[in-house]
Amino acid sequence: MKETIAQSPAAVDFISCEQRDDNEVSVLLSGNLSIAEASPLRAQLQEVLSQKKNVTLDGGSVERIDTAALQVLWAFGREVLDGHKSIKWTAASDSLLQAAALLGLADTMGLAARFD
Repeated sequence: MKETIAQSPAAVDFISCEQRDDNEVSVLLSGNLSIAEASPLRAQLQEVLSQKKNVTLDGGSVERIDTAALQVLWAFGREVLDGHKSIKWTAASDSLLQAAALLGLADTMGLAARFD
């Protein structure tokens, strides 16, 4: 069952969510994720988190990402795991991988082993 989750107007340009089934939601990240998008990104991810489902992230279309946005993604991942749900990446752009590695977050975000 694929059902699109409502998006806030500020989030439309860089995140879209799709409910895969009763226990999983897929999040597609794209474009430039910077400090300017950190707050709306966090709000959108909190909406995903409130569903208490397993999460699949696709970061293959992320063109650029800065520290603030990466920290939001890291914190989101921790919250998913703290809620005893799973989180996995299906794709990650070079920009996302490089930024995560530079900040030492690739391992804890599940990016290092998956895309080395």
